Amino acid sequence: MSKIVLAHPEAHEKLTGRLFYKRTTESGYVDAGNVKEYVNATTRTLVTRTRATKGSRHVNDEQVDVNHEAFTFLLDEREAESEKLLSVAKANSDSSQAATEGATATITNVTVGRWYPVGVYNLANVGVTSSLAGDLVEGTDYELDSENGRIKVLSGGHVGNGESLVLTFDQPSITFESFETQYDPLFYCDVIIEEYNQFNGLFLRKHTGRGYINVTEFPTQSGEFGTFRVKFTPSGPMTTLKRPTSETTNTHAETAEAAGLSSSSSNSSSSSS
Repeated sequence: MSKIVLAHPEAHEKLTGRLFYKRTTESGYVDAGNVKEYVNATTRTLVTRTRATKGSRHVNDEQVDVNHEAFTFLLDEREAESEKLLSVAKANSDSSQAATEGATATITNVTVGRWYPVGVYNLANVGVTSSLAGDLVEGTDYELDSENGRIKVLSGGHVGNGESLVLTFDQPSITFESFETQYDPLFYCDVIIEEYNQFNGLFLRKHTGRGYINVTEFPTQSGEFGTFRVKFTPSGPMTTLKRPTSETTNTHAETAEAAGLSSSSSNSSSSSS
């Protein structure tokens, strides 16, 4: 077993990890992104079994430890792929809004004072008519939120309850990412978990297996970015690779320069290239 040398950089490093997951219907692993806190949350439960010998039953005669493996990760919600993981969502095909001039939309049976979605966004050159009053004036008869694509009939204008509105407008081309939230609150996947010392690039242990990922703690704001916690629970035995003593990192990175953490080493590497 490797030794930790007093005052050696690794003696003061924090154990952290990286999470890669691949849903069973997909190919290639997704990097879960920045891991603020990693915990190997495996627990052991003492189980008492009954043993029978020659027709006699011996109670509380044999005890075994049963391992319940689990791993938790505190992740940064601002990572691109974490939005899907956070929403535990199915990624649908992208929705798109095609550029169109002179498009129309009809809203029926309106109620004064309520907002109605038009169904398109970033409206331009908008004209509105009602089924009874004809052409309407913005600010007097209606209020328009063109960026978010909605309209509200104003009280005191020329439009009453139950009338219909017809809008004409131009719309730009926009593409939206589409998700179906709460699609798989607990999804089945293949996982790679790599354990590292905080400032080192070589993993100490690498766990691979298959099981379930679910979000156990939704985002909390701490004045910076929001973080959320996910838990991986294996459905079977995990395979673990451990670096041998000869490849452990306490013979590496004795100085900041050797670890590539100083400007001098980065300058020398760039000049050599």
